[in-house]
Amino acid sequence: MIRSIALGLTVLLLVAGCGQADKGNTPKAPKAATPSGWSELTKPGFTDDYVAAAFFSRDSTAAMATDDAYLAFIKSSGAVKMEKVAPIQNGILRSRGQALGFDSEKDTFLIDGSKSNAIRRGEKNVPTGHWASFTNSGWDVSVLNVGRLSDGYLTEVFAHNGSRLVRNEIRDVPGATGISGDNLYLMSSGSSNTDGTISLYQTDVTKQDSTKQVLEFRAVPDPTKGAYSSISGLQIVDSAAWFTYYVTPIAADGAYLTKKRTLHLGRIDLSTKKFTERLLSQQPYLLVDGPKGVVPVSVAGLDGHLYDGQMYTINTAGQIMAIDLERATTANLGKVSEFTRNSFRVMASWRDDQLTLLSIDGRGGAKLETYSLKDGSSVSTIDVPELGSWYANNFSTLPWSVTTLGN
Repeated sequence: MIRSIALGLTVLLLVAGCGQADKGNTPKAPKAATPSGWSELTKPGFTDDYVAAAFFSRDSTAAMATDDAYLAFIKSSGAVKMEKVAPIQNGILRSRGQALGFDSEKDTFLIDGSKSNAIRRGEKNVPTGHWASFTNSGWDVSVLNVGRLSDGYLTEVFAHNGSRLVRNEIRDVPGATGISGDNLYLMSSGSSNTDGTISLYQTDVTKQDSTKQVLEFRAVPDPTKGAYSSISGLQIVDSAAWFTYYVTPIAADGAYLTKKRTLHLGRIDLSTKKFTERLLSQQPYLLVDGPKGVVPVSVAGLDGHLYDGQMYTINTAGQIMAIDLERATTANLGKVSEFTRNSFRVMASWRDDQLTLLSIDGRGGAKLETYSLKDGSSVSTIDVPELGSWYANNFSTLPWSVTTLGN
């Protein structure tokens, strides 16, 4: 799940070299939602020349008639190729090797050489992206936040493996999300019930109508005295789901005492269906935001990443932080670059023992940096001046996500 800061501006951008859509590759996709360069994107080996891809799209405050949305493919040299695609707010890219998946407002696309295709969801309600990934067994999964409808709140889970499309519903406000095998777990955000209860749902993404509620619990015993706010996604190890969250005290007059909030590590035993928690930190501004507001580099790392029994994130000081799940302790591995700490927008891509950050300063600069999760050291830095310059002149198409390509 990507957390973001919205901007609403308008812009006109012409991208050269975009051909007509290859209808043979996308028989179920409406013409308006097909990438204008689809015939090139679907060529065998198209993504082989690139090390990363980023998604840019206008947000919900922009005019709905504005179709500014692009995939930016980045080479190891820093050169960039832009391809126009259909928009979606909070669009989330995911990759498996050189295969790339992304969503538009009505469709899910998979760029995988000659196997590239488009899956038509056909929904009349325009959703926003909430979470997306590939399963180990090869299913491409999208969790979409449709919103409140006349018959209640709707979150949709779409999964496809190239030949089958499976749709499931979760009737709640989406919060922390994670996957284990083919089972997707999703917690409600905590805002859907005034009594402070949180629900955990389980969906087998390969089976229709497979959603079930696993348990209900309260992270804060008395919701009138403390507010719960989830931070990370769900990190699932064996039969346990781990996540971080803030508890903010509420004063007698209803004021939120942010300076006294505490960071906690939650654990759900999926076998016994019991919730437990431990205090991680009493620092009120360790993650997400500081006293002066949101810290983009920390927001980029919020979902977290599980590797070798630890959850990794980025704190507000710009340090790569490891959380020992069993001990409920934190350790700082090292700071990311000054450029990234001061950038206007930062997006993260985690893979195994590495973290890659695409940082854009909004003044013409952009860098793709990779760090080791073993010691926080820098692995590589790629300057991406073309992308930095382009974005400085096109603020209406917000950067939502980045993913690395390759094995």
